[in-house]
Amino acid sequence: IDPKRDTPERLRAYKKDYHERLMCLTGPNEEIGKVSKAFRVYFSAPAGDEEDYLVDHSIFFYLMGTNGEFLEYFGKNLSAEEVAHKMMRVLRSDIAEQSMKA
Repeated sequence: IDPKRDTPERLRAYKKDYHERLMCLTGPNEEIGKVSKAFRVYFSAPAGDEEDYLVDHSIFFYLMGTNGEFLEYFGKNLSAEEVAHKMMRVLRSDIAEQSMKA
């Protein structure tokens, strides 16, 4: 959400600390705006050329299914254990649904 600093190189370095299937995306402000609107993500970055600044943004994450569709979102209101249990339940249901369609 910060194309001034989120270069492909920086995102590759950031991604190393997470699961290999994590997708990091960047692009022009206009494209980031479209994607953030589609996913209902809020962000606000200051205009200008200042290099030391903070970007305010949503703090939830999405769980996507095996076919790439949205399944669930998680915010700060759940503990890590609650997120893990809910993810397992939702993923089991998604996998069962997908196997019935096959």
